[in-house]
Amino acid sequence: MQNISGQFDFALDLGCFHGIENKADYLTQLNRILTPGGFWLIYGFFKSAPPQPGPGLVDSDLELIQRHNLVLTSRKDGFDKRERPSAWFLFQQS
Repeated sequence: MQNISGQFDFALDLGCFHGIENKADYLTQLNRILTPGGFWLIYGFFKSAPPQPGPGLVDSDLELIQRHNLVLTSRKDGFDKRERPSAWFLFQQS
């Protein structure tokens, strides 16, 4: 995302964020490219409990997102094709 210029009203993450190692850097760049009040729609699956190594969202990821000035506006929980708990999240930049 560092090579992206301009600002956008909407960003879509279809299963990437839950696999990124340095999520804080990702969120910093996301805030840079979103317009004030812009939206970020993200889909991800959750790690099992207790968390296993590898990709998947955990509660601390959702807390990190909100610390980066992104406010959760909606959440739709479900299951992915492998029956893992997953969700769609819509955040708005504050």
